[in-house]
Amino acid sequence: MGTLQAQVWRRLRPGSTLSNLSRGMGTPDEAALGTVRLTSSFAKTGTATDPARPQRRAWSLRNALLVVPPIVAAYLGYWQVGRREEKIGMLEERQRVMAAEEDAPSEVLFARQDAAVVPEYTKVGVSGRFEESESVFIGPRPRSSMGITEAGYFMVTPMYVDGDAGKPVMVLRGWVPESWKKRHAEKPGLGSTKSVRGVVRYSERPSRFVPENCPRQRDWYYVDVPGLARAMGLPEWTHLIEVVTSSDGLIQYGGKAKASAMDILAGKTTVRQIHEERDEERYPIPKSLGDMQHFSVMPRDHLNYALTWFSLSAATSGLAWKILSRSKRL
Repeated sequence: MGTLQAQVWRRLRPGSTLSNLSRGMGTPDEAALGTVRLTSSFAKTGTATDPARPQRRAWSLRNALLVVPPIVAAYLGYWQVGRREEKIGMLEERQRVMAAEEDAPSEVLFARQDAAVVPEYTKVGVSGRFEESESVFIGPRPRSSMGITEAGYFMVTPMYVDGDAGKPVMVLRGWVPESWKKRHAEKPGLGSTKSVRGVVRYSERPSRFVPENCPRQRDWYYVDVPGLARAMGLPEWTHLIEVVTSSDGLIQYGGKAKASAMDILAGKTTVRQIHEERDEERYPIPKSLGDMQHFSVMPRDHLNYALTWFSLSAATSGLAWKILSRSKRL
């Protein structure tokens, strides 16, 4: 064996090749054995490497990165298409339920102690006594009007319905500004008897960016019907009724006599009191029936987003194909 290794190393000189080494090595088996050992020696010492291997690895990584943007953009486009179909189905269901000409009687709310029995957006009319001191404010919920955005909250108040042994419901009365909320917290007022028309609402599905509700601190960021009922000391099956108007007009909850100019001159009232009384009459601002057919992102918006993502996918696909075809020619 030593003689064979000596023959290999004697022929390993500048200009030598494996074919030269194979000549004079004796039998073909001996030549093959010498070639294998020579290759293993180079592998151990690291003198025989493929300089094109790192380059090929870099090219493969770059090719993979080129195809990622088109795939991601196409996926987002298909997601927008699916979301559009979902919104269309939700709007059609709302229109079907709200198409009833007459309001459902309040008895349907208490036929079974199960809040899921009554379909969402069922129109109902109830009369009863508000417990103003137990009101809860959900927000912040900004509202835009005449190009001006104002911070505010949704106001939810428990009501004990007349004629049904004082059974409770929760009424989402509408939107109030932050200044009105602070005044109401200082002077919640006494319970008052009202008649309201609205639709049955379920709990909201908050996004991952919305904080969790903190009932102990009376911090509410989204509508959780069972959670609100527990916080108000009501049964969990208590329904939530959102007040709506048939038009964009406002429901006037007040009923106080207007202050005259003579009252102001006589000092019986002040301008500030007049503004506060007007706020009491104006707020809360309920939604209209048209608002119930509106999303912050409508189906047509999802269609525009989908077309944008598909266009981006096509553009990045063309760019990737151009780069890859050029690299193959090189």
